[in-house]
Parts: sequence; C-alpha cells; structure tokens
Amino acid sequence: MEAVNRKEQRKSARRPIALKAILYPSDGTPFFGTIQDISFSGMFVETRVKAPPLKTQISLSFRLGAGEQRNQYRMSAVVARSTADGMGLLFEDYDEHTVVSLRRVYRETLA
Repeated sequence: MEAVNRKEQRKSARRPIALKAILYPSDGTPFFGTIQDISFSGMFVETRVKAPPLKTQISLSFRLGAGEQRNQYRMSAVVARSTADGMGLLFEDYDEHTVVSLRRVYRETLA
C-alpha cells in the first residue's frame, strides 16, 4: 500500500546511509532491515519482510561508528509509508536525548 508522497513535507535533507537495524514493531515480531537514508524527521528502511501497517509504532536499534567510537542508538518512530522494498518511518517522541542522538547520527553520516 503506497501512502501519499511526503517529499514536500520534509523539514530536513535526507542523508544516504547503509546501516543494519533491528526493528521492534509494537504489535509483532522483531525483524532486521537496512537503513537507506536518514534525516532529522525520519528514515527509509529496506526490509525483506512485509512492512507493518501504516501508523504502527516501531522502536529501532542500530550502531554507528567504529572501534571505541561505536555508538548504539535507539529511536521511536511510526510507519508513515510502505513500499515493496521497505518503509518510511517518521520519528516521534522527540526529547533532548533523541535530538542529541539524531545530531550525532547526522554528523557521522558525513564522515
């Protein structure tokens, strides 16, 4: 099911990235995916499983960096878009920790 194109609604630029992630849908079994791009408002995750329904709450976990600088990130999001290749996730529950984490991730994708 394809949702309305949200490109015009983006508040920040997407950064291409290729990171393995574990996704934990609120109403299902965890599964693996690959983050294809990320921005301050969300990300697109490629998956080999059918995406959960739109508006499903998802917690995801991924690592970024190398060696001692490797950090683990956890984010809360909601499924905003679904395609044959994966899903667009919209971050939610922004708190200070989330904003700091997103800034780090965004900077590290430039390296």
